[in-house]
Amino acid sequence: MTTMFPVDKIISQIDKLPSLPTSVGKVIEVANNPKASPVELSNVIKIDPVLTAKVLKLVNSAYFSLPDQITNLNRAIILLGINTIKNLAISTAVVGQFSKTKHKRFDIDKYWKHCMAVAVLSKKFAQQLKVDKRFLEEYFIAGLLHDIGEVVIIELFPDKLDQMMNKVDAGAGLEEVEREFLGSTHSEIGAALGRHWKISENLIAVIEEHHDPNIAGDFAQMVLTVHMANIYCNQNNLGMPGCHTAAAAPEIIAKLGLDPGMIAEATSNLDEELNKATSFLKTAGAA
Repeated sequence: MTTMFPVDKIISQIDKLPSLPTSVGKVIEVANNPKASPVELSNVIKIDPVLTAKVLKLVNSAYFSLPDQITNLNRAIILLGINTIKNLAISTAVVGQFSKTKHKRFDIDKYWKHCMAVAVLSKKFAQQLKVDKRFLEEYFIAGLLHDIGEVVIIELFPDKLDQMMNKVDAGAGLEEVEREFLGSTHSEIGAALGRHWKISENLIAVIEEHHDPNIAGDFAQMVLTVHMANIYCNQNNLGMPGCHTAAAAPEIIAKLGLDPGMIAEATSNLDEELNKATSFLKTAGAA
């Protein structure tokens, strides 16, 4: 009989994983203060030279395609906004934490390519939905982090992966297998990590609920956007083994506010956008 791990035991082990760098925690704290100024955020980031360098490199990458090179952190924050810079700091730290995760049954490069594809498409769907430009990067980061629980499982339970993947390869659903072997899913485990790292509630909601098309509440639009992007990427071979590939239900598309034309527009130049976003992963440390 398979030994299951109670959720509280998994969470206690998550507490043993590295915390986000102190500087990133301070960035989140400052950025979440509505009265914070660009100078305050700049002063926090400057404490960490590595973070400063990565943020400026991301700002100047093909991902943003800015007309002029930005060498001043204050200028970058004013140009892109506090929320975007906060998300760059979070994503850089998270990708850096797990970029070296290894297991013979898990393709880390394919994993990050899937996460990047979901991130790019989530942002493109958000643009179609006329989301405020200040929050577009939040959708990108939500897509990037949606499956973070999968790498946590490999870090904490590498000895279970062979048995789990054998069942997935035989046709079992990924979450069903996770529940059988661990007593919890990658979505729940990823959300626990998000709480441990004190990232924003909307990102935690996406990580925890991105497989739930019946989500409601304050974060429903972002969760459903990532849900839709994840389905599209899985259907178009930008997914991981065991992912659901069933088409999105028409009522879910309607609930989100998309229509077939908007979906076609968002996915029309996806390859080009993915090529741009590759620089994002390289700078963050996953490619």
